[in-house]
Amino acid sequence: IVKKSIYSFTLSELRDYLSERGFAKFAADQIYQWLYKNLEQNPEQWTNVSKKIKDDFNENLDLTLPKIIWNGLSKDGTRKFLVQMNDKESVEAVAIPARDRLTLCVSSQVGCAIGCKFCHTGTMGLKRNLTAGEIVGQFMAITHWLKENVGPEERLSNIVYMGQGEPLHNFDHVKKATEIFLETFGIELGPRNITLSTAGFLPGLKRFDEFPRINVALSLHSAIDEKRNKLIPLNQKYPLSEILETLEKLPRLKRQYIMCEYLLIK
Repeated sequence: IVKKSIYSFTLSELRDYLSERGFAKFAADQIYQWLYKNLEQNPEQWTNVSKKIKDDFNENLDLTLPKIIWNGLSKDGTRKFLVQMNDKESVEAVAIPARDRLTLCVSSQVGCAIGCKFCHTGTMGLKRNLTAGEIVGQFMAITHWLKENVGPEERLSNIVYMGQGEPLHNFDHVKKATEIFLETFGIELGPRNITLSTAGFLPGLKRFDEFPRINVALSLHSAIDEKRNKLIPLNQKYPLSEILETLEKLPRLKRQYIMCEYLLIK
C-alpha cells in the first residue's frame, strides 16, 4: 500500500482527516506550523500534539520528503538539485538568487508531453504527473537542505513552475500544491510570489480562474505562428491568437502582469 504523503494535505483536508478519526481538528493548525514554520519533520518533537495523533500518522501517512541525490552550484550562486521520489523517478529543481529573493524553480511532471524543440525534458516524453505532495516536497526538501548546508537565513521566498513538465497538464495537483504554498499557517507565500509558466496548454488556461490568483507567464519564444509551430508543436493545436485571447480574460490582482518568456540561443 502506498501511504499518502503528509505534504499532500491542504490545511482543511488535514482538519477533516483528524476529525474523521475522532481527533481534535485544531491539531491540524499546530502540525502545519511544526512542518512548515518550525521545519520539524519528526512527530516526536511536536510537543503540543497528542501521542495518539503521532501514532496514527506514523502508521498511516508517509512523513518523509523526497531525497536530494545530487546538487551543483554555479558561479552566479544558482543551485541545481536532482530530487528523487519514492518510486526512484527524479526531477530537477533550481534555486535562483536575486537581490532581494531566492526563487525555487519546481518541476510538475516527470518528463513532459509537450516536446518543445529547445527543451531536453521534451525528449523524455511524459512518464507521469507529480502529486501535490511531491511538488511541495521539492520545496521542503530544498528548504531543509539550505538550512543545514548554507544557513538558517537562506530561505526560499518565491516559486516558479518552470521546471520539468507543463504545469497546466497536471492541473489538479499543481493547483493543490499552490494552495498549500499560500496557506497562512504553513509556508505562507503571497500570490505574487508564485508564477506558473505554460507553453499555452489551452484546456488548462481556460480553467485558470479556478486557481488562486498567482502570476502567469507564457512560454512564447516566437510571436510568428509558423516559427512557433516548429519550436512548440502544441501551437499547431492551440494557436497563439486563441492563447492570447484567453490570457487577456484572466482575472488579475492589482499590479499583476502576464509575462512572456523568450529564449535567445545564438
